[in-house]
Amino acid sequence: NERWERTEIPSPCDDLSFLKDQKINITNNIVLLHSYVGLDYSTLNLKNKSAVLLKLYHSGTACMAGGSCSFDHLVDMCKKSDTGLYITPIKSGSYIYSSAKGITDFAVPMSGMSEFAAYTRLLLAYSLEGAQRASVLRAEIY
Repeated sequence: NERWERTEIPSPCDDLSFLKDQKINITNNIVLLHSYVGLDYSTLNLKNKSAVLLKLYHSGTACMAGGSCSFDHLVDMCKKSDTGLYITPIKSGSYIYSSAKGITDFAVPMSGMSEFAAYTRLLLAYSLEGAQRASVLRAEIY
């Protein structure tokens, strides 16, 4: 499945002119989760969901302990249900906690925007298909 190949959102693209005259049916198919201690991912129902946006802890980390509260459990659930997994905020550079280093191997980082901008972008992108979806995900629209 190409969704699970490790890729970052491609470099910016400013041409979203195709959206101008297009009727877009935005559906509520994106799950927005806020990390907190004890968040049990097994309680999530990902049926008919296109993507999950996980707001990480302030340090750009998630729970890596075993069990259903583990980020690995969420990754497995998303893979099994063919649901995209996105994370925000994510730090870059040399000062990254060790528990955050491998997190982008399994989820697409949405950096440089608020969680609400990332959520809105995913709502729009997943209302589109193929190249149009990719264009919305990589566009600089600030």
